[in-house]
Amino acid sequence: MQVLVSNYGSFLGKKSERLVVKENNKICIVYAEFRDDRLIVTKDIHIIDDELRQWFIEERDEKMRMIYEEIDPGLANKCPENCPHLAVCCG
Repeated sequence: MQVLVSNYGSFLGKKSERLVVKENNKICIVYAEFRDDRLIVTKDIHIIDDELRQWFIEERDEKMRMIYEEIDPGLANKCPENCPHLAVCCG
């Protein structure tokens, strides 16, 4: 399989099991999975404005503080079914 991003200034990256395409203030997250020998592709498109960008920065800073202070966040209340760590957390 090949993935091609040809727009000038676009970025293609891999984050966990997702592909992320960034261009200007737009982000497209692409999910790909196999079900019954079929490739299923879904996507989420987000417009990043100043308010959302500030929220990301604040969340990042909070996570870094937790790491620095060695704070255990505990288990999540509910995990998505496609979480790659589900078997580890929930046995």
